[in-house]
Amino acid sequence: MIRTLTGLALAGWVLVSGCGSPLPNTIEILSDPVSVVATSTFEEQIGMYQLRVAHGDRDWTLRSFVPGAGRSGGLDAAALAIALQQRVVWQAPYLFVRESHEERRGWRSTVDHVFKLGSAGLQRVGTVAADTATPGSQLRDGRFRDVYDRLEFTFLTSRPQAPRFTLVMLERDSRFEVDPEATWREGESDFRERLRELEHLAQRAEPLTAERDQRHARGLALFCLAFSRYCERDTEFAAAEAGARKVLEDFESLLAEAQTVRPRELAPSSEEVFRANPALLNLFGESPAPRTSEPASSEARPIAPTGIGLTPL
Repeated sequence: MIRTLTGLALAGWVLVSGCGSPLPNTIEILSDPVSVVATSTFEEQIGMYQLRVAHGDRDWTLRSFVPGAGRSGGLDAAALAIALQQRVVWQAPYLFVRESHEERRGWRSTVDHVFKLGSAGLQRVGTVAADTATPGSQLRDGRFRDVYDRLEFTFLTSRPQAPRFTLVMLERDSRFEVDPEATWREGESDFRERLRELEHLAQRAEPLTAERDQRHARGLALFCLAFSRYCERDTEFAAAEAGARKVLEDFESLLAEAQTVRPRELAPSSEEVFRANPALLNLFGESPAPRTSEPASSEARPIAPTGIGLTPL
């Protein structure tokens, strides 16, 4: 059951909104069973709040952008409290806390951090991609959904045609683990549709000469190759390879790109993708996804990066 949060505690009325009303500097979003407190960082960026998640002797800090908060915005104190409240959802035994930035330029530039409260206390499980839906909506039927984004910035297709598919994950011992069979079922219809179109193109008498047609075919082929490789579906991968060879002259570069996909891996961070292919920086200038912070933790243990471009605060 999803529990939304009410009864927010506000403190430190030092900021002024665009509509002239004072805004709180600190807001207690949740106190039980986990503490979540928001503190403004407007001196760094208008509208940005630092969210501190704490339980016992463990705590994490992340950041979340609230559109309309600050001197140029239109949110008053009540609307700000609601906006911050909507970024935190307790869905026992999981806590979802949204981290976002002013600009959304990548598939995983907004994520929900997932924490689990159990006998060992509060543990951070990882991150899942978030859109405009409520935090926690990625958990359905006991499984979490995320977006695989390793090939989001490939040179071989446009970004709308880049291979994007949903990962279906289980939580085991406070860590995410991909379920390849469930992931395949989630995206199989997309694979079959694209494979049929690719095979239809392969049956054409005339070759694809227009760059637009070539780009479209590369998008079809790269999705089929990447998704079947990720799910370790050898028969389907062979079918996609055969179709792509008939249609595309640059098949070998397409195959090499698909082979960068690592079966069963969690969605990589954007920084990992850019480290693996520095030439992307020449195209984009900098990482297209805003820098999202690996939550700084008071614990003397490393936190495995499972989200987007995460760096310590």
